[in-house]
Amino acid sequence: MKQGRFREDLFYRIHVIHIKVPPLRERKEDIPLLARHFLRKYAEKMKKESLEFSQGAYQKLMGYNWPGNVRELENCVESAVAMADKKVISEDSVLRGKAPGPSGPMAFKDAKTEFERQYLIHLMEITKEMFPKQQS
Repeated sequence: MKQGRFREDLFYRIHVIHIKVPPLRERKEDIPLLARHFLRKYAEKMKKESLEFSQGAYQKLMGYNWPGNVRELENCVESAVAMADKKVISEDSVLRGKAPGPSGPMAFKDAKTEFERQYLIHLMEITKEMFPKQQS
């Protein structure tokens, strides 16, 4: 606004509710969901169907600090999909050349919780495919 590149009246119209979105490093539980979304998006775009991440890849993604937030995660997944030559993207294929975040490896309790969550999501997806909703 001060530089004259954004209209002041428009700013006050859209600035009714302030929404604070914490950085990705503060909401690690969103990483698998976002990574899976981007995986499907780019797999479809690149015509590489049935791709999935290994548990090790998820753990590596969750252990990283994500200074670039969601955009960095999206670019990371797009790169992994582009380079994928197998159906499962391993931990070696994500975050190539990047060091894990300062938090280091995931705590056992967090890793167990994340594994259980991913396992249940996977079971629900399989069940949905086996028993599609019948239309009336």
